[in-house]
Amino acid sequence: MDNEFDDVPLGGLPSADPTLLRNAPLEVAIVDVRFALDEPTLISSQTATAIRDRLNAVTGVEFAHIKPAQQRLVQIELDPSGSQLSNKEGSRGWQILTADGSQGVTVMPDNLIMQTSTYTRWSDSLGSPLLSALEVLAEAVGPALQTRVGLRYIDHFQDSTARALTDWIGRVRPEILGPLHSDTFGGMVRGTQQQLELVVDANHRSILRHGFTAEEDGSTGYLLDIDVFNEATVPFDPERIGRSAVKLNRTALSLFQACVEPTYLRSLQGDAFPEGSVKS
Repeated sequence: MDNEFDDVPLGGLPSADPTLLRNAPLEVAIVDVRFALDEPTLISSQTATAIRDRLNAVTGVEFAHIKPAQQRLVQIELDPSGSQLSNKEGSRGWQILTADGSQGVTVMPDNLIMQTSTYTRWSDSLGSPLLSALEVLAEAVGPALQTRVGLRYIDHFQDSTARALTDWIGRVRPEILGPLHSDTFGGMVRGTQQQLELVVDANHRSILRHGFTAEEDGSTGYLLDIDVFNEATVPFDPERIGRSAVKLNRTALSLFQACVEPTYLRSLQGDAFPEGSVKS
């Protein structure tokens, strides 16, 4: 997450430090655009190829693979004998991937999802590629309405020296760690998984999932999953969607920085983490 433009976060959230993270904990960044067509239309291989070619030109990265993609619909059907699970075929589309699978786009008749595990900054990793893919989509199938724009960042904080949950005190803010600070049972806590649902403003929401993780080396990590989205229905316009996604990015950055302590944020930016900042 970064802050390359003068846009401020939504909902009156505080502006965020624009410094890029040299020690970024980001595992994956995902942008999701959902839309409606006037008439049901399949996404052709020609459209997928055109998106791939535009991405190659804009990113300078080779998207080497185009593969068929299919959504599955799982439904619970009730009858006198009880409930039955049915697994039906859903929409068909295409998945466009780099050779190593670190970047990809899935395009279906009602949504386009772009994700990357090699995120550096908004404009390079998602902003420009997203706008390019949407422009091709608009030319090829002409979506009538935008029904959702969402942005999700999954951060996984790891440190081999964090052997106990309390080692994250001084890194993650107290209001996020919550029960760990209880005078009554804080010492009994052996794990937490929480979900916060935020109303950012009239059109924007956020879901923040977070909690401790057990690492392979025996240390304790922390997962922070921030999902911000706009579900207002408006005419489909790639430029409008791009501006909306920028605002979502600013908002996600502000929320991210509101979850970590300033000293730990500076260590993620590249400064040394000061000794004595962590309760052991």
